[in-house]
Amino acid sequence: MYSPVDIAQRIKTLAFEKNIVLQKMFIDLGFTANTMTNLYDGRMIKSDRLAKIADYLDCSVDYLLGRTTRSNYSDESPAVNSNEQELLNIYHQLPSSTQNIVLDYLKYLLSRSQVQSSNKHIENITGLPIPPDTTSKAARNGISEHKEINVENLKTVISKPSEE
Repeated sequence: MYSPVDIAQRIKTLAFEKNIVLQKMFIDLGFTANTMTNLYDGRMIKSDRLAKIADYLDCSVDYLLGRTTRSNYSDESPAVNSNEQELLNIYHQLPSSTQNIVLDYLKYLLSRSQVQSSNKHIENITGLPIPPDTTSKAARNGISEHKEINVENLKTVISKPSEE
């Protein structure tokens, strides 16, 4: 079912990408130098040894077996907390036109937040205050279709019954 040669190739490739010397890895794990040779010769590695290699390479056993193409755990989607899940649930219930408005508004909020953070950083470095109404072009144009949105208008748009 699983090819020992393919497993050996994934181990070799991932170790190379992470600048890990195979011989050192096998010594650190207490394995013999013949581990890769055995795989290339078609002999399957024991599951506990494969798990140790996966841990050493910071990848999943599934990746080494070829069951997934994601080599790193960080490639997986992060866990969603309850607020994020509620936001997603509400978003999915909205008509697509309103979803676009909400998405534009979130982009606008993000750009404003980034400008404010950047301004604070500049103030900290220079010691010079930046007037609060000063924003970058990116922040002013953070919303593609909606130049100015206030929260009350947004609430009105969202609360309208869907025509879709």
